[in-house]
Amino acid sequence: MERTAPRLEWRKWPLREGGAKGWIRAGLVLALLSVIWLVLAFSLPLLVAVVLALALFLAVLPFFTPHFYRIDARGITIRQGIIIWSRHYPWKKFAGCQIAQDGYWLLPLETAPTLQALYLPQPANETVSTTLRLLLEEHFPLF
Repeated sequence: MERTAPRLEWRKWPLREGGAKGWIRAGLVLALLSVIWLVLAFSLPLLVAVVLALALFLAVLPFFTPHFYRIDARGITIRQGIIIWSRHYPWKKFAGCQIAQDGYWLLPLETAPTLQALYLPQPANETVSTTLRLLLEEHFPLF
């Protein structure tokens, strides 16, 4: 598969971009995870408690790691943080784009029932944000 040059790339990391509020939320979530682990450790066998706590930790990990967005001629690619998770969405899977308060919702075609709407957050950099809007306008009517 041929790789095309990216027309736009940006990173969104709510934990880092949220300032003190983001770190306070992260601390509260980690404290809650610790309490849940203690409850599990005292009520279940230790191995089961460790496995369940690990599963819970992996479930919330994407909210603490950065997301990398890439837009090129083939479509949109999203890569999530530490765990190398990457997903490509071709342009032909989407019917339109709706402007949201802090980003854009890409709406799927009715013929693609397994694909849900995809949210693209607004880049923090104003130049990148303007470029994103122009790229989306090339492919979809914005409403």
